[in-house]
This record gives sequence, C-alpha cells and structure tokens, in this order.
Amino acid sequence: MSATVDLLLIYEPPRQEKARVVTFKVTPQELERIDRAARLLGISRSELIRLALDKLITELEHQG
Repeated sequence: MSATVDLLLIYEPPRQEKARVVTFKVTPQELERIDRAARLLGISRSELIRLALDKLITELEHQG
C-alpha cells in the first residue's frame, strides 16, 4: 500500500487577482523533497511549487 500526503498549495497570482487554493496529493517522499528544496532556497513550499510549475509550463509553451 502506498501512502500519500495531501498538500495544500496557495497560488499567489499578480496583485490584481485574488489567490486561489489548490489541493493535490503527493507521496511522503515527494513532500520531503519539496520541503528540502524550499528550505535550501529559503522560500515557502507554495512558492517552490509555483516556480517549478511556471518553469515547466513556460518550457512546454516554447516547444509548441
């Protein structure tokens, strides 16, 4: 049986927009990696995930 952890992500869009809450699941190991990377960068878990998503989406947009 694989364990998962619910992860709450608050997207902080540009100031003119209201933040939206997004919830998704990650494994405990993924959460540890997220938290470790966020600590190394001195940013929040949410900010790390936003940065990673933005990078991935930007790369995909430039491939199209």
